[in-house]
Amino acid sequence: MSTQPEPTSNEVDPLVGRELDGRFRILSRLGAGGMGKVYVAEQRGLDRQVAVKVLNTTQDDPDRFRERFFREAKLSSRLKHPNTVRVFDYGQTDDGVFYLVMELLEGYTLGALLRREGVLDPLRCVMLASQLCGSLSEAHELGVVHRDLKPDNLFVTRTADGKDFLKVLDFGIAKDTTATDLPTQTGTVLGSPAYMAPEQILEQELTPRADIYSVGAVMYRGLTLRQPHGEANAIAAMARHVFADVVPFSKARPDLKLPSSLEWIIRTCLSKKADDRFVTVQELSRALRIVEHELRGMMSPVELSVRAGRLVIPAEVESQLARFDGTQSGAVPRPPLSGGDMAPVEPSQSLSTRLRHPAVLVVGGMVPIVGFTAVVAALLALLVFAGILWSANLGSTNPGSTNPGSTNPGSGNPPAPPTATPSEPASAGRPPSPVVAPPPPAPPEQPAVTPPAPEVAAPRPAPTERPVPRPTPRVEPAPAPAPVPTPAPPPPAPVPTPKPSDLRNPFD
Repeated sequence: MSTQPEPTSNEVDPLVGRELDGRFRILSRLGAGGMGKVYVAEQRGLDRQVAVKVLNTTQDDPDRFRERFFREAKLSSRLKHPNTVRVFDYGQTDDGVFYLVMELLEGYTLGALLRREGVLDPLRCVMLASQLCGSLSEAHELGVVHRDLKPDNLFVTRTADGKDFLKVLDFGIAKDTTATDLPTQTGTVLGSPAYMAPEQILEQELTPRADIYSVGAVMYRGLTLRQPHGEANAIAAMARHVFADVVPFSKARPDLKLPSSLEWIIRTCLSKKADDRFVTVQELSRALRIVEHELRGMMSPVELSVRAGRLVIPAEVESQLARFDGTQSGAVPRPPLSGGDMAPVEPSQSLSTRLRHPAVLVVGGMVPIVGFTAVVAALLALLVFAGILWSANLGSTNPGSTNPGSTNPGSGNPPAPPTATPSEPASAGRPPSPVVAPPPPAPPEQPAVTPPAPEVAAPRPAPTERPVPRPTPRVEPAPAPAPVPTPAPPPPAPVPTPKPSDLRNPFD
């Protein structure tokens, strides 16, 4: 069923153009079936288009029909699974029109799709059947059995990325197994004969396994375009469901090459006895997932079997499913790691995990080396600068440093005798002047003999040897620092004026 209106009958349909309860204005008719008609309508206030299904009321007991309609409408509105059509509202007009308001879908029913495109590809059939199991899983958990699964009640639409997305329609004759009122009247068989389970035909107690039988019949129809037990009318079809065997795929469609596991799944769903089928649609979904991986070439062929309705598969296949699906079937998801469970990640590991480009990895590897080199260079520069400052401060503030031959008043050594030159003998009686200011320029003097001092590191000549001439150091107003790391000694401290009696000839 597409969303395009029918090309005819809009002019004579009395509901087209009418408003239901002042909220839904009928725009056009989409189609008709045995249970009623479906229209495109506009919902007032929300300005959206919806699908409105108007049910036929041609029954002998209108009160019973009304009660059953509202009970099943409430039941359908409880279903929220994405693969189930959403029911937004329902009601009854003053003139006795019963209607259901549902979401409007774009696409075709599976029956129309088979008529347009022919048989389904095996993988596509498996994928659609898996989505059908998802919808039935929610319904069965709520105690709802559909009872009318067939291609015309399955709607195929498309997702944004172009993939098939299946919607289950028409829970109008669904059975609520949790309710005890309003049982089905004796002799009334509800459903479609080509897809009904044997216990449904025989009016026996219905369980979710009746829907599993219908899933197998729908898959058989999609792969062969035939009924599971051969083409027949409604009465003959119901009889064959109860007594006849399923026609093998090799006879129904000789050109079809199916995995043996997929054929086994369909034949298991179509078992005569309900106990021989899968116990739940979850077990059927697990089997379909294995076949899906097999058709995709991700898994080797697997021999499947059931025991008491449960799927039996080898342990290695179970581990493969866990690896493909990310978690084991039925397993509780692992909670997120707490702070104590988090393992520290090194920066280099984090970089290589997130940034895989070679250029980024090279630069990321060079960053620690360049950073370490820059830090070492900065430390060395600071050390050199600190050494220079320390040397300059030591030279300007240390009063204990002396020139060679000067007197250090802070030391415990006796003051050195004044230096006398040969041209100025001691008998002249002229004492040396104290050094308080830079002396004026003087002509070069004769070398003086300086007695050895214990604090002078350089060796001095013996007293008996002739002194080595050495010019008197000249004191500048602002002496420049020596080029060597050791700073130049400051000018000598003032020397006290000796008494004439203290002067003596250094050569005596």
